[in-house]
Amino acid sequence: MGITDNKNDNKTTEGESAFQTGYIRQQHLDKISHGDPTVKNILISKSIEAFTENEIKLKKLFDAGDTDGFLRELHKFKGSVGVIEPHQLYPIALELEQQFKQLGPEERAQRVTMILEHLRNVLEELRLILQ
Repeated sequence: MGITDNKNDNKTTEGESAFQTGYIRQQHLDKISHGDPTVKNILISKSIEAFTENEIKLKKLFDAGDTDGFLRELHKFKGSVGVIEPHQLYPIALELEQQFKQLGPEERAQRVTMILEHLRNVLEELRLILQ
């Protein structure tokens, strides 16, 4: 089973953003924050901080060709994603982690690009929730 990019139904035209929403389940955030808006905002802020750091490290390690470092960081990323459970991100990260060493360089690059795009969308959606 390959990783699929579920953005086919999210076509953009000139002047529109490619940003996709629907990653964050508000009910889950409310559940893990026990309905407390302050706790919810802290969870979101900490997730933004962690995901931003993950994005930078994943890109840096991949670009440097550090396979072991990249896989370690990807594993940590999966753990941080598990807290707020953004839709699609965990299964994509899990599959990439499991298949990474068997993929050729071009396929690796495509999948890393895709997961980073999903991650940027999650970050954007989390920032919108905080507004």
